[in-house]
Amino acid sequence: MESSEFCPRPLTRQDAAALIGILAVLEGQVMSGNVEPEAVERFQSRMADDGLLSGDVADHDVPATLEALNQRVRFALGE
Repeated sequence: MESSEFCPRPLTRQDAAALIGILAVLEGQVMSGNVEPEAVERFQSRMADDGLLSGDVADHDVPATLEALNQRVRFALGE
């Protein structure tokens, strides 16, 4: 998916706020080691499939990628 491509229908403010909270919780859980390694690998794979990670997925930091995604959702929300 092209990273500069916008969604045809934007999220509601409520949905964006919920996603911010979910991403923050997920990032914290991954950072603290409370997520199974297999799940982290699935997150890495999914983020690579969606174009958020490129190259060797093993070299990427899942919490940092989740935080960057969270910041983009916050920006879209106007924070």
